[in-house]
Amino acid sequence: MTIDHMMIGSIGLPPDSLDRLQKEILNIGFRIQPDYHPVIVPVTVQDRTILVLWAPGGQTRPYPALPGTAEPSREVLLREYFDTMILKDIVQRFNFGKPQQCIDLYHYLLSNIGRAYTLKSAYEFLKQGGHATSRDAVRDYVAWAEDAWLLFTIPIHSQSQKEQERNYRKVYGIDWALAIRNSTVWDGSYARALENMVYLHLRRNYPRVRYYLTRNKRQEVDFLVSDERGKPVLAVQVSMEISHPDTLRRELEPLVSTARYYGTVQNLIITLRQEQRFEENGVVVHTIPAWQWLLQESAFVDRERVS
Repeated sequence: MTIDHMMIGSIGLPPDSLDRLQKEILNIGFRIQPDYHPVIVPVTVQDRTILVLWAPGGQTRPYPALPGTAEPSREVLLREYFDTMILKDIVQRFNFGKPQQCIDLYHYLLSNIGRAYTLKSAYEFLKQGGHATSRDAVRDYVAWAEDAWLLFTIPIHSQSQKEQERNYRKVYGIDWALAIRNSTVWDGSYARALENMVYLHLRRNYPRVRYYLTRNKRQEVDFLVSDERGKPVLAVQVSMEISHPDTLRRELEPLVSTARYYGTVQNLIITLRQEQRFEENGVVVHTIPAWQWLLQESAFVDRERVS
């Protein structure tokens, strides 16, 4: 994808702010150890000015990838990455004096990738661990982790802020390996890894990704994706396989209900290998292997951006 094909915001940057912004980015680079400075290029796209940041790889990048690392050393390396993120991106940045609270909370959240959590459950977890904290503090800790791109949380799809606050949120990690090597519990299943991968791909390509609970039975749809205007356009369920009739019904029923309510044209069940087409109550649902969806979705998004 070229610069001409990028999707940018509706405003762009004021030309007189470019020098100041480039200096701020330069100063941020000095806060990374070792120092790291991306290539900054002011460009004009669609009559709007933006800054393009190119982040080339190399031995001095903030978190070097080491593909040749032996298996026993990988877990140690991933734990070191986690510790570095906590120290530099959270503790030092926010001048926080109780790092163990953050560490314990993040271990808890990373253990629940693809699952529900609430502010109350996170608070109770820290409280049971002997930490003197508050719900407002827990809210801050989660926000810091999201700002550091350690993890992401998504609310229920709703136009009501109160409803979003009343319902649970779901948590996803920036990297599955980083998550499982720094979580307290992992059941050995890769079903949540598949869901995490799908979420990250949706997040890269769409402006808003939420989960949804159907109005009557409160059945969960893993992802309800909206366009720039806030209109739901894609409903997604993620399941390793749907061979068992009960599994198929569990995934299909809320998807059909959601599609009928919102009128979503694309309704998918993303699996590991299965491919099939279903039609129920006037709603077409496609089951598609993850690898195939990833390739098709990337091509579709690129076409949309070009047009």
